[in-house]
Amino acid sequence: MTRLSRLARAALVAWSCMLLGGCLSMEFGYPVAYRALADLVPGQSTHAEILLALGEPRGAGVLRVAQYERPRDALYYEYVKASSSRAQVEILIVLMQDQRFDGYMWFGSSARVKREGGVPGLTPPEQVATGRFPSPQPLESQFVRGLTDSKEILATLGPPTGFGGAMLPPDHRPLDILYYESVKAGDMSVVGKEMVIQIEQRMLVVMLDRNVFSGFMWTVNTGTPAARTNP
Repeated sequence: MTRLSRLARAALVAWSCMLLGGCLSMEFGYPVAYRALADLVPGQSTHAEILLALGEPRGAGVLRVAQYERPRDALYYEYVKASSSRAQVEILIVLMQDQRFDGYMWFGSSARVKREGGVPGLTPPEQVATGRFPSPQPLESQFVRGLTDSKEILATLGPPTGFGGAMLPPDHRPLDILYYESVKAGDMSVVGKEMVIQIEQRMLVVMLDRNVFSGFMWTVNTGTPAARTNP
């Protein structure tokens, strides 16, 4: 299992804005230029060429893609668009070794927002969520790398929220991605003119090599955005 060290936090800001009723929609970042990845060559394209093709990243970090592989430098790209009815997320992680392109992982989704409780336009809902998130337990106890096919994965985890692709070292073989995401907001409290919201974001990436299970990554991201009402 490979775990992402830099979690996506822009969604928390977008969701808090939506829940507080301060905006009908919100965008963070720029749509990810997936098609430009075709112009980058592993071991050849430089850091400057990556930036020319994809633009400036929103963040950077380190990612280890396999137990016996060196950690790679990672450039992090993210785009979030949220409204009262739908949440859209796009994420791209670009890997570098010795300042040269060494692979990527991208995934995205667009999910309908479900609201429970509250009075529209007057009071915030008791809970807002984008839907069910599957248990990651079968990923370690049931699925076998190189053997479990996509039909069994879908039957166990259910339909994904979105899709994506990857090309990872050392062999740089193209991989397909099934992407599962759930964002849930609740436990809202008001103290004076400040409202605090508890938000939880879960992300699961399942990688397929020619429709066979190849690996996974999952994260849980929590936060408590706060906002002040206008006088």
